[in-house]
Amino acid sequence: MTPQGIIPFLWFENHAEQAIHHYLDIFPNSSIEELTYWPEGSPFPANAVQSDSFTLNGLKLHAFDAGPHHHFMIPPSYFNDTG
Repeated sequence: MTPQGIIPFLWFENHAEQAIHHYLDIFPNSSIEELTYWPEGSPFPANAVQSDSFTLNGLKLHAFDAGPHHHFMIPPSYFNDTG
């Protein structure tokens, strides 16, 4: 399998884990590859998901859960060709 050259990156504000599980329920052949959690003493709740790598039907993505510090991180759009 050829490595994916560009990996979409999604920025969430406290809901990355819920969003990822929602996507996994929708797309077949999907999985979480890696989860990283916020540590104690961080400005975010301890043990909340900080970042993750996941695959949606063969497409690799990364997600990050943090505050609204970078307003330019507009999520990309996706098209699911089911026909």
